[in-house]
Amino acid sequence: MKSIRAALRRFVRRSSPFFPGRFRHILLLPVSFLVLGVHAHAGTFTDALGRKVDLPDSPRRIVSLAPHLTEILFAIGAGDSVVGVTSFCDYPEAARRVPRIGGFSDPSIELVLAARPDVVIATLVGNRRESVEELIRLGLPVYVSGAEAIGEIPREVRRIGAVAGRAEGAESAARRMEGALAEIARRTAGRRRVAVYYQLWDQPLMTVSDGSFIHDAIRLAGGRNVFAGLSVANPRVSLEAVAAAKPEVMILSGMGKEGAGLASRWSRFAMIPAVAGGRIHIMNSDLLHRPGPRVIEGVEQLSRWIHPDAFSERPGR
Repeated sequence: MKSIRAALRRFVRRSSPFFPGRFRHILLLPVSFLVLGVHAHAGTFTDALGRKVDLPDSPRRIVSLAPHLTEILFAIGAGDSVVGVTSFCDYPEAARRVPRIGGFSDPSIELVLAARPDVVIATLVGNRRESVEELIRLGLPVYVSGAEAIGEIPREVRRIGAVAGRAEGAESAARRMEGALAEIARRTAGRRRVAVYYQLWDQPLMTVSDGSFIHDAIRLAGGRNVFAGLSVANPRVSLEAVAAAKPEVMILSGMGKEGAGLASRWSRFAMIPAVAGGRIHIMNSDLLHRPGPRVIEGVEQLSRWIHPDAFSERPGR
């Protein structure tokens, strides 16, 4: 409790220009009211860190520490309970109007405390371990989410639904995702694995290997990652190494950059089958790099680029 009160005092000091002295004491009301909320204990949940977390029933104030978590919360109908998101949480449109609590990897502890959350939902994918551990030490009810593969996302949606008190909405969203993944698998089943290069970043040139979330997406889409087997998940590679791998399809992650600029550097490598065949595509990184509901759109787009003939038929035929 002392550590929580100290963090609140730091927040008040930093915010002093906005709070006249006679009002500052309001922010230092008993911590049990400001931080821990008034909800009754609902249940114990096991999070991705293996921790047993006691959480309230149907929390009314939820802080999300990652864009994909925010997307999940809105998709399951819990958007009206979200009172704090990161500066990168920009989807859906309603999420843009939620107060910011700092960055993705470096959320502001003071702003999280000021949001008076009933639950903080964090992630193993992107949040700094130190930030999450500090929130836990301060006594906040923190649930850590984590999905390491595409197929695990529906499970995680259900878990977040249980944490947020929106199990019905989560079940509906999870089933839609599972149905979409099953349809993609049906369409690409038995087809030749097409050699794929995925450009994660352009300066320095980075790709994906085994253990990467995107590697799993390429596999599900019917592709063969040409850099599978390297020792790190997101290795640096050279232009020459990409040319030697002879990918038949090249997927370049936009990451906020213009597609034409990303593709132009490859024009001189006509020996690459993907360049010669005009099969260079720009991926909206928000669709594939965020392990939430929209990742299905990203996997389907990959599948259409890798096996366009598989999507010329009607669904379910």
